[in-house]
Amino acid sequence: MNALDFVLDPGRRNSINVLQADLYDEQARGPVLDTPEFYRGCYDCLTEKGIMTANLFGDIGNYDKNLQAMEQVFDAVVWLPEVHDANIVVIAFKHAPQIDFSVLYERAGDIKRRMNLPAKKWVNGLKEWMRDHG
Repeated sequence: MNALDFVLDPGRRNSINVLQADLYDEQARGPVLDTPEFYRGCYDCLTEKGIMTANLFGDIGNYDKNLQAMEQVFDAVVWLPEVHDANIVVIAFKHAPQIDFSVLYERAGDIKRRMNLPAKKWVNGLKEWMRDHG
């Protein structure tokens, strides 16, 4: 079963809390799935508080095409600043959340302690995006 068939399967409706979409083929070409139809299928799979994450990279046309397709479908779409090699992480929310940055920073500190990941940078990126686009 390919990814489009997966998200269009009626049995998956409202069944997924977090969906990570890998949009590239084995040669890292793509995104190979970048249509509103695909993103509508992703949206339909999500529970009411569901979110989808995706990694975009490539030329600026790919970013714009995918972001526009996601924004047609999802209630809220945010992207974090480029981390490396032109990779941009996108978070799409079925329904726009209320964000408490103090809670996010607390969770980020826990992630840093437990997994040594730069989670505070991620929260900073989200906060910056909200400031510039909110």
